[in-house]
Amino acid sequence: MPTSMISQVALVNIGPLTTTWTAPSACATITHPPYLAQSYAAAAGIPFWAEDCASLTDDPFNECVPSATKMNEEWASRKDNPMIDDVVYYHSPGNICPSNWTTVGVAARGNGTSYSLSGIYADPTFTLIQSDSTTTHIVTQSGARPGIQPAANMFMSAIEPLETAVACCPSGFTAKALGLGCFSYIPRELYTATTGCHWILDNDVYTLIDNTYTYHGRTVSGQFPSATASTMTRHIEVETIEPDESSSFIGIAVTAGVTLA
Repeated sequence: MPTSMISQVALVNIGPLTTTWTAPSACATITHPPYLAQSYAAAAGIPFWAEDCASLTDDPFNECVPSATKMNEEWASRKDNPMIDDVVYYHSPGNICPSNWTTVGVAARGNGTSYSLSGIYADPTFTLIQSDSTTTHIVTQSGARPGIQPAANMFMSAIEPLETAVACCPSGFTAKALGLGCFSYIPRELYTATTGCHWILDNDVYTLIDNTYTYHGRTVSGQFPSATASTMTRHIEVETIEPDESSSFIGIAVTAGVTLA
């Protein structure tokens, strides 16, 4: 997979994973910090509020993920880069999900332009959770045309003929809809704070550039962020979650996934 950059997202090979990796025993009982997701985006695994501000400054990878130290070091080298979050790590060669993890997607390219796709790599039907003060209901959407190219689609574009990409999540987690990572629903009441933390940029660091790409045979006219500055500064802001807004959020936990190629 020689491609290293797609839509200004870096695809970084972190090294091989050709044997079954087993996490430390403590990972079986780890408590993931709670986040709140907006109800319409909860099924995509996108956190909106963090309860613990410190969780935003922690290393993004812990000992429960293979090659955590190496990925944290590589990620730290980008800490002042405006596109710090536009990086996807993968293991190559790699073909075995970690022990007690689940395969959540496989993209196998044939000897040409044909693919065998499953899970996160397949043409998705998005499940959206919509709620108000009294009811919650599920809405599904197919034939999606995401405005920003999903990371899973980038991997499909990057793999060479006869190569295979595999996405893995820890047991109890599912794949994020638009990215390569994992999340699970948690009871809303586990998020006990009445405030939420998030990052705020202090300077303009990117602009959106028009971008046309192919998504499961559909031509999509979307956009991607393009850096306009070489460095950035940002700070964590704490805001009060107003009572009338609280019911529009759903509790989630997030964790890193593993991608093999």
